[in-house]
Amino acid sequence: MLNLTSVSDISGVIYDLSVKQGKTYQLSFNYPADLTQGEIRGQIRDKYAQDNGVLLAEFGFNVSWDSVELKSLVVAKLDPSVTTDIPYTKFQGTGDTTTRNCYVYDIEYEENETVLLLLNGLVEVKPEVTVEVM
Repeated sequence: MLNLTSVSDISGVIYDLSVKQGKTYQLSFNYPADLTQGEIRGQIRDKYAQDNGVLLAEFGFNVSWDSVELKSLVVAKLDPSVTTDIPYTKFQGTGDTTTRNCYVYDIEYEENETVLLLLNGLVEVKPEVTVEVM
């Protein structure tokens, strides 16, 4: 779990992801403020939105507030039905020059028309290797 200790630590933190096609992907992190009053959203795109990036996936979120430790627990999730549809990226050893090197993502929080960038970075998507034998 990614544990952020102050609000200034998280603003725009770069954290790269590695997702496996057809599998559940989950990212959990703590944030030192109450994030239950606004909306959290996150997307994976083939390139940045300002460059007309195509939307590949949207994260689902579960957010809870710990009033004792004064922090929010944020769980971002991609279900297998979502990760199956994301084209895999080129990674060391594939040799496939027709795929992209990586995608981009960000996770934002919005409350009262103020948007706070929580996390952002690159996304690597690896294809499935092992399949069920009938």
